[in-house]
Amino acid sequence: MLMPLTLRLANFICQELVCCGGIDIFTAVADPLPMAKAVKQVSRNRPDTVENARLRYLGQWIYACGKKPAEVCRETGINPGYMSELIKGTKKNPSTSKLWAIADFLGISADNFAKPPPSATVLEQIAQYDPKVVEKLLRKRPIQD
Repeated sequence: MLMPLTLRLANFICQELVCCGGIDIFTAVADPLPMAKAVKQVSRNRPDTVENARLRYLGQWIYACGKKPAEVCRETGINPGYMSELIKGTKKNPSTSKLWAIADFLGISADNFAKPPPSATVLEQIAQYDPKVVEKLLRKRPIQD
């Protein structure tokens, strides 16, 4: 390929300047980002909406019931991406029917997703009692703070 004389001359001068240190090759490469518009930083720590607060502990309940999100998706027909958004709390206006389907599969009420599941130590302590005694205590005992 034949290069025109001016192009060859320009190529030679650039190579010589780079070799002799006349041009710093790293600063010669233009960085287009400083000229771009500044991107507005959006906080990922959004305040909880009603939906996010309602689903705050969904993921914990799934694991507390001995299930995995993928298993819940398979059994309920919910898209895994949708489930991920529900667990992260980023899903806006989640479908009530899907929340009920998850709750039905887990065998709990959907209202529980707003509060954390009981810890393992609490469950171990309760397991030492007869279920009829626990039920009676929960119905007859006044709630104490």
